[in-house]
Amino acid sequence: MQNKLKDTLVIIVNGKPESGKTYLCDEFIKKQIDLEIHGEPSLKSIMYTPIDRIKRCAKNYFGWDGSKDIGSRSMLAELYQFDINHNNETFKEMTKFINRWNENRYKIVFINIRNIDQITLLKEYLSENDYYVRTMYIYTDSKDSITYDNKADDNVEYFDYDIVFKNNKDYEALSNFCDIVMTNFNAVKRY
Repeated sequence: MQNKLKDTLVIIVNGKPESGKTYLCDEFIKKQIDLEIHGEPSLKSIMYTPIDRIKRCAKNYFGWDGSKDIGSRSMLAELYQFDINHNNETFKEMTKFINRWNENRYKIVFINIRNIDQITLLKEYLSENDYYVRTMYIYTDSKDSITYDNKADDNVEYFDYDIVFKNNKDYEALSNFCDIVMTNFNAVKRY
C-alpha cells in the first residue's frame, strides 16, 4: 500500500442494532468539522459502513424498502454473507476506500462492521499495512437482550474487542466516547 499513514487511527466499531454506533461516530466527526470551521485544531475524520453496498444491492435488485425490521436485517445479513462467500466484493470495496482515505489524509477513520470474520480480516489487513487499529464494541442495556435471528446481529459481542463502550445515550456518553477516541488517537503518536 502506498503512502501509509502511521498517524491515522482506524476504529472498527460494532454493536447491536440501535446501540448508537453511527450516532456517536457522526457526532465526533461533526465536532471536528465545527472546530475546523472556527479555526481551531481539528482532526479530519470519516466513517465508512460496508453494509451500505449490500443495502444498495437489496434496494436495486430485491426491492428492499429500507426498513430495519427483523426480516429485513436477516435478509441483509444473508446477502452480506453470500457476498463474503462468493467473492468478498465488499471487502475489496473497503480496501479501495482505504486508498481513498489515504489520499485525503484522514486522521481518524471509523469503520462500522458487524460481521466478526470481516472485522478479523480487516484488522489483520490494516495491521499488516502498519495502521494503528482499534476495535470497539458499543452497547446499551436496552438492546443487548434482543435477538435478531441472524448471525451478524446476534453474535456481535463474541469478539475480543480492544475497547468496550457503554452508551447511555446522553451527553455524558457522547463526551466519554470523544475522550476515548482522542486518547486512542494520541496513542498513534507512540505507535
